[in-house]
Amino acid sequence: MASQPRYTTGGSPDLRPRPPLMVAGAIVLGGAVIAGSILLGTYIGSQRAPAAPAVTAPATAAPATAAPTTATTPTPAPPPTAPVALAGFGAGPYAGGTAISGQLTSVGAVRAAAQTGYDRFVIDLGQSPLQQYEVRTQATSRFTLDPKGEVVTLRGARGVLVVLHNATNHDSYSGPTDIRPGLPAIKEARIVGDFEGIVSWALGVDGPGFVRVTTLTNPNRLVVDVRS
Repeated sequence: MASQPRYTTGGSPDLRPRPPLMVAGAIVLGGAVIAGSILLGTYIGSQRAPAAPAVTAPATAAPATAAPTTATTPTPAPPPTAPVALAGFGAGPYAGGTAISGQLTSVGAVRAAAQTGYDRFVIDLGQSPLQQYEVRTQATSRFTLDPKGEVVTLRGARGVLVVLHNATNHDSYSGPTDIRPGLPAIKEARIVGDFEGIVSWALGVDGPGFVRVTTLTNPNRLVVDVRS
């Protein structure tokens, strides 16, 4: 049989053995204190002002990256094209041809047509030779009829006179003697002389009044170009 502990008196109280009941009471009391502390802390925490909600900064969209562009250099417009200078045109007078003794030049037909930059007046002689001729420009479209001496004014602002020597018109020509082709330069062509071997055709023209004179063969022709 185990011997009972013996209790002694005297000495330090801390070294005295404590009965079980006292130990248990101390444990319960300590637990109550801890629990009370926890409850008190919870209560005090519940009475504090609620924490402000966390502010989340609005999301900022990343700036869109523009697609790279390629600089395009505009193609320069071509410079305006200057009018092409037509060679051989001038104010005259012009003369040419050679007289043929005992032979008469016969006018077969006349005509006028538009070309690029000028109008063309043609006196067609067929196989009749072209002899001496003159082409003169003038500042007005007024002409004198030969041999009557009357003054006529043709359409247009200026005039061109075409003269054939040793020639006849009435014996060989059956076309109109007053032509109004309505071209840009040549406005009217009229015969103004057919007397004693001199045939004269007058042109009423618009434009600068510059002319160019050439001769052609097969058939023989006198060609007068008038700038428009």
